[in-house]
Amino acid sequence: LLERVTDFMFCKPWGFGSAPHAMLRLVSLAGLLTHVTAYYRAAYDVTGAVVADAGNLTAGGKVGTYTVLLQVLNPGLGDLKLLLECCGDARDYASEIASKVNLNAIQGSDQEETIRKNYVGDGKCSAPGPIASLAKKGDKKCNYVYSFANKAWKQYQYTAQCIPSDVCAVDVVGATKGLKVAYPVVIQILNRNAGDLFYAGHGPIGSCLEGMNQVNLANVEAKREETSIKVFGKTIPTGFKEVMHIEGMKQLHVTDMFSKCENRSDTGILYVFKNKFWINTQHAMNITDFDLQQEMARRKKDLEDLMNYKLPKKGEKPALKKEKPEGLGIAAAMGKLGGKVESTLEKEPSVKVADIQKDVDEAEDEIEEKEEAEKEKFEKEQKELKEWEKEFEEKQKKKVLEEALEHAKKAKEEAKKQTEAPEVPKVPEL
Repeated sequence: LLERVTDFMFCKPWGFGSAPHAMLRLVSLAGLLTHVTAYYRAAYDVTGAVVADAGNLTAGGKVGTYTVLLQVLNPGLGDLKLLLECCGDARDYASEIASKVNLNAIQGSDQEETIRKNYVGDGKCSAPGPIASLAKKGDKKCNYVYSFANKAWKQYQYTAQCIPSDVCAVDVVGATKGLKVAYPVVIQILNRNAGDLFYAGHGPIGSCLEGMNQVNLANVEAKREETSIKVFGKTIPTGFKEVMHIEGMKQLHVTDMFSKCENRSDTGILYVFKNKFWINTQHAMNITDFDLQQEMARRKKDLEDLMNYKLPKKGEKPALKKEKPEGLGIAAAMGKLGGKVESTLEKEPSVKVADIQKDVDEAEDEIEEKEEAEKEKFEKEQKELKEWEKEFEEKQKKKVLEEALEHAKKAKEEAKKQTEAPEVPKVPEL
């Protein structure tokens, strides 16, 4: 196929007639060699004449095999995600769809489903399946929409910051207390795109900085892994969660987060946050939309406050609204909590991971003993119940048998009476 494309570009007169004719085809195809932007999808509106005339390159001008030609000419294209055929009066829909796809103007978690919903149907376009498209030749009365995954597209869902340990160890305005758990609030204050904390890891400063760069370049993705718990030695699945693995970094867990940062510069803490600028329905970052959403949320809150505002009575001063602590107020609260936990750990040596595990093991043993006792009690009750049922059943059988014997005795006596000769009536004397 590559050889044929090369021959085609140099206008070799095989299958196309004259060189000028080949040049016209080259111009038509060259129009497809557009820059592939980093949007979610890349789409092309191709006329049926172009598809049909590329027969020597696409095994007879087939609609389906034309996909491969587009991918060869544009290495940035990934898998074909959608193929539409728009014929007759619906031909203009093809350019409209391709334009919207390339401008990322079609929103929704499933872009292809949104396009099908709006553009496929009577009087609109059709969506030939893979088998049908391979057998179908390009129709000159139709236009075709080819929509591909864009290899250059990346998911910038996360944003990361690497904080050297000695920087994290500083008590920021008396709020963070040098705790790992409090410093993310400082980052969120300074970076408005930093959303919820997704990951925190500790490791060498080189791995920390490299991890930050890789996350911010969208080269690190969260993976879906199964979660489980161990109960009495048995593993029980509990669901799934998204986890992130950063090379050279050790993920920090809850107990680790409440420890203090070390005062050394050769290690760092990597904090990864959800990126607020990322709009899922657009599959892209959009700061303008983010700002608009923030502004609309602020206006909605102001309107609610205005509607709920109560006018003060005569002589009263208007009540000042108490705002909840934000920013460093939250960091201070977390720092205070972390400090309390740390002092408790220092004052009470028994409260350690090993001792906690011991307590958990003892609790599990106690639960096992209770469950075993309950099981023995249940089995005893079941045994007693079965014995009672057996005794009751025997009594019922005995009672039924006695009643049957009594009934038989009565029936026998009744039958005996009926077989005896009837008494002769006395004849009165004359």
